[in-house]
Amino acid sequence: MVTLADTNQDADPVDYKQASIHIIDDEEIILETTGLLLRSGGFTNISLFRNAVAAVEQMKKSPPDLILTDIHMPEISGGFLISFIRSFPQLYQIPIIVITADYSDRSVANVMFLGATHCLAKPIEEAALISTVTTAITTSITTAVTTDTRKTTSAPAASERESRISTDLPDNLF
Repeated sequence: MVTLADTNQDADPVDYKQASIHIIDDEEIILETTGLLLRSGGFTNISLFRNAVAAVEQMKKSPPDLILTDIHMPEISGGFLISFIRSFPQLYQIPIIVITADYSDRSVANVMFLGATHCLAKPIEEAALISTVTTAITTSITTAVTTDTRKTTSAPAASERESRISTDLPDNLF
């Protein structure tokens, strides 16, 4: 996760474009296009997943800073994936942006209720994607820094945090 090592006011700002981003979609063209759009916006740490099971396995090892997911996928739907992620306190803070062709009021309301942070319509517009991802990551970082500065102890090191997350998640999900 992208966080400030030192939360004092003089610390250098976090380079949010180094954030770890997972894109989950069963359509290869959507994965490639979304990854390309994010790279053109300066984001460099992007992982593509054609199915949610593989994404969850990777999250157990190293949670991302942001997730972009489709709703309608085989094996595990985006709605189930969102609910699953939100059920773990260690993963709860990760922003989740849904990218969907089903942009009806009902569908958007449903994914937001399940815990999505934002929802974007397919086809994806580059400016909207970059803006939404940037806002979600910087808001997440700001929230983490604000929370950390209120604590008397510092946040655990990344390796310690990842170790806790990986041992807290069940190995046999499906």
